[in-house]
Amino acid sequence: MAISASISAPVSTAPANYLVNCQITISNSAAYAVTVKQIRPRIKSTPITYAEDKSSWTAVVPGAGGLQVPAGGSVTQLMQVIFFGANNGGSYYIPDPNSTTYSMTCDIYTADGVITNPTPITITITQNSVEI
Repeated sequence: MAISASISAPVSTAPANYLVNCQITISNSAAYAVTVKQIRPRIKSTPITYAEDKSSWTAVVPGAGGLQVPAGGSVTQLMQVIFFGANNGGSYYIPDPNSTTYSMTCDIYTADGVITNPTPITITITQNSVEI
């Protein structure tokens, strides 16, 4: 496989509604350039083992379409994520948590049909509201 990737974040704990600027580094070991057509964030809270309700976060991957990874080189792509808060109700009810841990990765789709996933990282989101 020519493409490999890693993801990193500048913090391991953040308050709710804080913008986390994650870096996705995509490396190409092939002797030819590879075009990345799409990057889709894949984020879930633990211990949830199925697709996360996307109402708990939003993510933006600017400029992912048509991203060229040069032969033998690498590129870095920004993925901005905002978590709306610890899961204190809604579809995955956890009574009054102080924090929620999320597992973050992404699906990287190339023009030749290969899908690559960086090893997930974790980030803990703390609740920043006070109940009255």
